[in-house]
Amino acid sequence: MTSANLTRSEPAPSARRNVAKRVTAKVFVGGIPRGGTTMMLRLIGDHCGVYPWLGESSVVDTARLLWTNGRPNPACREQVEAFVTHTLRLALLEMQAWNAAREDIQGLLIPSREDVDRLACAVVDGAYEAASVRSSLLAACRALDEFLANYADLPVIAEKTPTNIFSFTHLCDDPSLHWVVSHREPFAVIASMRKRAGADPFADHWATLESCLGQYQRYAIRVIAALRSKRAIEAPYEAVCRDPDLLVRPLQEQLGRDETAGYSGNFVSAASDRDAWRSFDLQDLWLVRSITAPARRLLGYDSDYYGSEQDAVLEDYEGPEAFFAAPLDGAFESDTNPATRWIGDEARFAVFAPEGVHAISARLFCPSSLDLAEQSVTARDGLGRTVGQAALPIDKLTTLTIKLSDAAPAAVTKRGRLYLIRLNAGRAALPVASVLGNGDARVLAYMKTLWAPH
Repeated sequence: MTSANLTRSEPAPSARRNVAKRVTAKVFVGGIPRGGTTMMLRLIGDHCGVYPWLGESSVVDTARLLWTNGRPNPACREQVEAFVTHTLRLALLEMQAWNAAREDIQGLLIPSREDVDRLACAVVDGAYEAASVRSSLLAACRALDEFLANYADLPVIAEKTPTNIFSFTHLCDDPSLHWVVSHREPFAVIASMRKRAGADPFADHWATLESCLGQYQRYAIRVIAALRSKRAIEAPYEAVCRDPDLLVRPLQEQLGRDETAGYSGNFVSAASDRDAWRSFDLQDLWLVRSITAPARRLLGYDSDYYGSEQDAVLEDYEGPEAFFAAPLDGAFESDTNPATRWIGDEARFAVFAPEGVHAISARLFCPSSLDLAEQSVTARDGLGRTVGQAALPIDKLTTLTIKLSDAAPAAVTKRGRLYLIRLNAGRAALPVASVLGNGDARVLAYMKTLWAPH
């Protein structure tokens, strides 16, 4: 990494312990944001003989992003270096300092900027030298080991970042890694996200219900896949609050610790998320319930979990009064034109179509600056079925139309139907690291207009 991108500083003597010398194993905690990852980390640190790095490093997912759809582009290396340095400084310095000032988490350490910048150098070098996304991630893990060994007092370290879950499939068979996957009921998660968005300068991406829903869905899909693999310890937030040994004992067994010790502590308070839905107005309640239904059922939050009252509240609900189309995930607002959105290689939308609306359309534009000879998009419904396709000639505005009779609705009311629509790119563009929200991800196109009814 070029020195122009770095600001050097001396290590903070009070923070740097330098006693672990060498990390022999790691516990990665990942899962749904606001879904209990911090509590799981504290439990692991208190009862499994593991050093918990309090806070979020973002190292693993940053390395994964550099390999989105392929090897990082050498022509963008300077942008990539700046992106990684900024991301790790934000997570390990700025967020750590903000959380330490709030005293939300006791025992936070703030590393030196020099150590963070050295870590960023290693992540970038590993990504460019790697032959695959897996080897890039393993290089990032080694860099994280060296970084954490400066602060830990035990050779086994636990690190929690919710985005760790996106690298699970690439790393789950590494014998030195142990995985804990946390999840929580969606109404409680979304309520917590929205509350946090008003108080946390790093949580403005949770400002709307739709963005919270998109985040929940995006993470829940990965959580379900990880749990199906049987290679992760499942940590349902509410259940672990009631019985911490659901997490402590399986991890003790994996780590070869004394299983007879079990949990002994009092910092875990009993939680009940079953009534979190009561704080939502009727339309938001219906929307969350409808969009999250498949994930909820697979994670154990079905109608039996909530009881009959929620069904009774929604029994006579007729649905929204007008058409709406809301981006859930993968559509990033343009700095220069709020009406225009960059869309990545995958973007998800919720569309409510009242009776009488039989089709929807959106206008797309693939600029020549993406250095693509051609581009195409495929639209899929909530079941993954193809419901629309379009070729995107370069530098020409193209309309993509979907006949709603071809799509499976996620929910039906007296006033209309709710659809979940996913757009996928046919080809990967060169990395455009300067595009907000994409890092080194390949960009598909501009979305000049959101979905409109026909």
